[in-house]
Amino acid sequence: MAKYWCANFDSEVCLRHGIQNGFWMMQYQYKDDLGSIFQDGRQKSATTGNWNRLEEVSDGDWFVAYLPRKRSPTKNAYSAIGQVGLPRRPWTSGDPKSTIAQYVLDHRSHEHSAGHVYYKEAPVFYENFDDEWRHPEDELTRYAQRIDVEEWQHVVPGGVPWLSSLDISANEIQRAFFKIPKKAFDEIKKQQNGPKVP
Repeated sequence: MAKYWCANFDSEVCLRHGIQNGFWMMQYQYKDDLGSIFQDGRQKSATTGNWNRLEEVSDGDWFVAYLPRKRSPTKNAYSAIGQVGLPRRPWTSGDPKSTIAQYVLDHRSHEHSAGHVYYKEAPVFYENFDDEWRHPEDELTRYAQRIDVEEWQHVVPGGVPWLSSLDISANEIQRAFFKIPKKAFDEIKKQQNGPKVP
């Protein structure tokens, strides 16, 4: 049975890149061997929690692309919906295949800096280190962690308002992605089919 998720794009520039290219992207990683800290210095537990949750996302689930209201220029939230699919670029024998369990256990980013990395416990999740896109305000932050969607549908530039009826704890909303009921998903979709916000 399909599950429904709000998938945080972190910033408007990340949202635009993901919408244009048909994926959701995450930037939660532990420190690496070059001394880059990423989130490790201040939110190691959040990194661990988000990585462990990746195993729950399945082919056929639905994502709602959203921005936290404090990071949205319009203060609106939901921008598009998309059905999760398997990676468009399938694993090949030349690609590393890792495990989320090992990544979390090591508490450090792996040594890969190019190519694609796939994960045994999460068939829809992969990392793409060949994408040259970088956050314009932070070239170290590459958002290599990806889940593809078949197509972002009902794209609303500027987003539509956050559901006042969505009862999600503050701790969950801070996650990179969190589960919502189908009823909430249907209401968001209904909003996105209505008048578009300029």
